[in-house]
Amino acid sequence: MTSSTQVCPTCRNLEFEDGQMSDLDIFVSDLLEAGEEGCLGCNMLLDAINCCSPTYLQDLGTEDGQFSLMVDNTAIWMTLPWQASGNISGDDVGDSHIQILWELDDPNGNFYRDIIPACLAVMPHSGVTAAFERVKSWLDHCSTHHTECRPQADKPFHPKRLIDVNSAIPHRDGERDDFVRVVEFPAEEQCEQVVTYAALSYCWGSELTGVPTTTKLNLAEHCRGIAVSTLPTSIADAIAVCRGINVRYLWVDSLCIVQDDDDDWRRESSRMGAIYMHSHVTIAAHRAASCLDGFLGQQRYGQPDWQQSFTTRFWPAGTRNLTVGQEPAQTNMIIRKASSSMSSETTDGDLGYSALMRRGWTLQEGLLPQRIIHYTEDEMAWECLCKRVCECGHVTNAKRDTPLLRSRVIRGLHSPHGTPGYQWMQVVEEYTTRQLSRSSDKLVALSGLAKFFIAGDRLVKGSVQGPNTDPLYLAGVYLSDQPVRQLLWYVNSHRISSSQTLPSPRPSYRAPTWSWASVDSPVRYPAYPVQSHITIHKIDTFCTPLLADDPTGAVTGGELVVSGALIPVMLMTTERPLREPWDSWMPSDLWSERQTLVRGPNGCMHAVSCDIIRPIQLRRDDPGYKCWTRQNHLCAECCPSEQGWESMEYACLKVATETCTRTLQTYFLLFRRLDVEGAWERVGLGTIFSPEFHDDEREGRKEGGLEMPQGIFFETVGDLFEGSKVQKIRIL
Repeated sequence: MTSSTQVCPTCRNLEFEDGQMSDLDIFVSDLLEAGEEGCLGCNMLLDAINCCSPTYLQDLGTEDGQFSLMVDNTAIWMTLPWQASGNISGDDVGDSHIQILWELDDPNGNFYRDIIPACLAVMPHSGVTAAFERVKSWLDHCSTHHTECRPQADKPFHPKRLIDVNSAIPHRDGERDDFVRVVEFPAEEQCEQVVTYAALSYCWGSELTGVPTTTKLNLAEHCRGIAVSTLPTSIADAIAVCRGINVRYLWVDSLCIVQDDDDDWRRESSRMGAIYMHSHVTIAAHRAASCLDGFLGQQRYGQPDWQQSFTTRFWPAGTRNLTVGQEPAQTNMIIRKASSSMSSETTDGDLGYSALMRRGWTLQEGLLPQRIIHYTEDEMAWECLCKRVCECGHVTNAKRDTPLLRSRVIRGLHSPHGTPGYQWMQVVEEYTTRQLSRSSDKLVALSGLAKFFIAGDRLVKGSVQGPNTDPLYLAGVYLSDQPVRQLLWYVNSHRISSSQTLPSPRPSYRAPTWSWASVDSPVRYPAYPVQSHITIHKIDTFCTPLLADDPTGAVTGGELVVSGALIPVMLMTTERPLREPWDSWMPSDLWSERQTLVRGPNGCMHAVSCDIIRPIQLRRDDPGYKCWTRQNHLCAECCPSEQGWESMEYACLKVATETCTRTLQTYFLLFRRLDVEGAWERVGLGTIFSPEFHDDEREGRKEGGLEMPQGIFFETVGDLFEGSKVQKIRIL
C-alpha cells in the first residue's frame, strides 16, 4: 500500500524541471486507487474534479475513463473530455480545460510551489472595502519596500490644482450630498507641505453634454465645493478609490485645468507628464470607454462561474514528505476554467485592447507613473517599477515574463542594447496607432515622455561623455541616437480598411514634414540599423516651440538641413496593374488600389510610400499608362528634355542602406520643391532592393558592382541615383 509520505508514480511523472512541460494521460481507476492508498497529490486532483462537477467521475466511468493532465509554468491543467451539466465551465459537451492554483494567502499552499504561481481569490466587485484594502496593501508594500519606485526629483513637485476628496464641507440648504472641492496650491518653492496625490488616467468619451468641467466662470465655485453626485461616474469612482486607500488628493484634468483658458491649458498640459510621474499612484480606468461609464463594478474573474475555491490536504509547507506524527495540512486551492490556449499573455486583463489604451494621451500616462493600479473588466492589477501583480496570478509569474510596453521602455533605457533612439521608435510606433480628440495635441500629448527620455539620456551621456553633451529632440524626432533611421519612418496603412475614404490632405501645421507628427497615420521604422549616406547639419537644424519653456511640446516651425545625393524625378500615381508590380513595397498605397512611382533621368522607376495618399492620375485605359508601368523605361513623349530635369518639382535623396540576409535595401526620401529658395517638403519614402552576394559568390561579379563592409558584395539594380549630385537642402 502506498504511504502518504511518498509521491505516487503519477505525481512523480509530473515533476517539472528546467522549464519543460510535463504532460500525461491518467486513467480514472488509477487516480482513485492512488487516492484510496493515501497519495495527497491524487486526492487533490479528486477534490478539484469534485469541485468542478460532483458527478463527473460517475458520468465518465471509473473502469476505462481517462483525462489529460499537464503541468506548465502557469498552473496544473486538467483537460476533461466530457463535462456534465452544471459544471464550472457551463458546457454540456466538449472538452473543458481546468486550471488548479494555490491561493496566495494560504501559507500551506506548497504543491509544486516553485513552478506554479499562486493567485488571489479575485474580488467579485472592485468597489467594496475588501477590494480597496487589497489595493492599499499593494501600495503600502511598494511605498515601504521599493526605493526605486519613489519619485526621483531635485525638488518637491505638485500640480497647481488638486481635488481634496476629504473636504469637510457643511451641508448647504439642507442638502445631504457628498462634496469635494478644488484646491489651488502655491508654487513648490512657496509650499511648506509635501503634497501626496493620485492621478486618474481615463477616457473622456464622445458624449460630454452636461459633464461638469472647470472653467473661468465656475473655478471659484469649484474651490468652494462640488457635489460628487454631479460628477461623471469615473471621477466619482476615482474619489471612492482615493478614500478607500487613504490618499487625500486627486488630480483629474477636466477639473484641475481651466478648460476655456488657453494659457492655463497650455501651461498645465505641458506639465502633464510630470504630474503623472510624480503621482503617489495613478488610477488607470481601463473598463470605462467614457467618463460616464465608471470603472468600479463586478469583476469577471471574481464570479463563481469563472473560478471556485476548494480545500484539500497537502504535505506541510516546504516539504514533500510527512514525518512521524505529522498530519497533512489543510490547504486552500482555486480551480478556474480556461481555454486551452490561455497563458499569461492573454490573462493580464487584456490591457492592450481597452479603450484607455487606444487614446494618445494615455501612452505617457501609462509609461511615466511610478505606480499604477489597473481596473479592468476582469480584475485589478498592480504595476510599479519593481513588481507587477494581478489578482488571477498570471502576471506575477517571473518565469513567463511578458512585460508591458512600459516595462520594455524603462528597462531598455538602462540596457546596453536598448538605446534611447531605438526605444523612442518603439514608443512612436505605439503612439501613432492611438487616437487624439484634438489633432493639435500630437506633440503635446507626448511631451512628458520626451522629457523623460531626454533626462535619462542626458544623465547617461553626461556621465560618459561630459557635462556639455545634450540630447537633440525636435518635433517628435530623437536626433541624438540613430537619427538617420528615425528619419526613415513610413506610413503603415495596412490597418486602414479599404472601405474607408481616403485620408484628408496633410493636416494643418503642427510639425515639419520630416517629422512623423505631420501626419495622422500609424508609422513604422526600418527593422534593422542602417548605414547613412547623408550628413545632418545639426547646427543649422532647429524647431521653434510654441512655448519657450516647453521645447518638447507644440512647435510653430522648423527646418532639417542635410547634405546628400539628390536626383530630380518625375512623380506619377497610377491605378495598380492587374499583375503584381515589380516593386511591391508600398505599404501606404496597397489598400487603396494605387501605386505611386518616381522616374529618374535615366528612366529608372521605383515605387514610393506616400505620407499622404495621392489621387490617381493615370488609370489602366488612359494614354501613357503602359509607359509608366514598364520598369526602367524612358519615353521621349513622357519625359522632359535634359535641361528640363533641373527644374523638376520633385527630387529624391539617397539616405541610407540596410543589409539583410539575402537582400540589400537602399532607402530614399521623396521631396517636393517649395517656393522658398532651397527649401523642400517631404512627400514619402521609397526603397531600392538589390540582390546580395557573399564572399564565396563574389568571383566574376565584381565588374559594375560595389563592395560593402564586412565582406558583403552586391550588384545594383536600377540605379535611380546615377548622375546625382551632392547638395545641401533645407527640409521644412
